[in-house]
Formats: sequence, C-alpha cells, structure tokens
Amino acid sequence: MYLSGDLSAAARKYGISLSPICQRAVEEELRRQRAAEEARADLAAVADRLVRTKAEGQVRDFVAGFELGARWARDHADLPELEDLVEMVGAGAVSVVLDEDHSLAVFLTGEFWQSDPAPDAFTRLGEQAFDRGILAGAVEVFEAVKPYLDLANSGVR
Repeated sequence: MYLSGDLSAAARKYGISLSPICQRAVEEELRRQRAAEEARADLAAVADRLVRTKAEGQVRDFVAGFELGARWARDHADLPELEDLVEMVGAGAVSVVLDEDHSLAVFLTGEFWQSDPAPDAFTRLGEQAFDRGILAGAVEVFEAVKPYLDLANSGVR
C-alpha cells in the first residue's frame, strides 16, 4: 500500500493507525464490488423475464380489447359500421380512424369515462395490442354472424 509522503506524515503526527482504517476501506470496497457483481449476474435471465412481462402485458391488453370489440359488435354496432371496419381491417389497415360519433368510439369512451374528457381518445385504433384486440374482436363477431346475415338477405329463415 502506498500513501503520499504528506498523507503518511500527517497520519503519524496525529497517531492514526492506518492498518484498521485501510482494512475497513478495503472491506467496504469489496462489499460494493460484490454487490455490483451480483447486480450484473445473470442479466440474460433478467432480460428474458422483462421481455416476458412485456409480452404477457400485450397478450392481456389484446384479450381485454378483443372482449370489448366483440361486445361492441354484438350489442352496439350497426351493420354498415361493422362492415366498414371489417373491410378496413381485411385490407390490411395498420390503424383505423373513426369519427367521434362512430358507435365504437362512443362505446369505448363510455366504457372508460363517465363524461367524455377526450372526444377523440378512441378515434384511432390499431397501434397498440389493446387496439388490435378491439378490431380483432369486432371482426370475429362479424365473421361468425355473416352466414346468418347472408341467410337473412336471401329471404331464407
């Protein structure tokens, strides 16, 4: 261990024993180094877990959106709105832009707010997992009901 001449002389002047001080400093630095090493240990597993939580969150968001989209299509949509939405999604639209008064936008706003503080909050859908779920749920209901619509249009009951 090396101490500058001035530091060594000052320590001797005041009768400071360097051995226990140095020992404590070395022990403290070793604790810090070990803690840092443990924090960096197995970062691949940490990264995998974090990515999994993100993916799980996206699945939860998609499912929640799917349920809302299906409920809207079953209980609130009118046929032209639903057909337009299905056509846009079927054409590969990455996002769907709705008018403020579109029944899907109104329905979603009502699900999240008692009064509408943001009239355009649900007018652009498709960029998030939740949005994609809403659209997929609506499309699913339309595809399931389509044979019945075809029968109704043909006059067969």
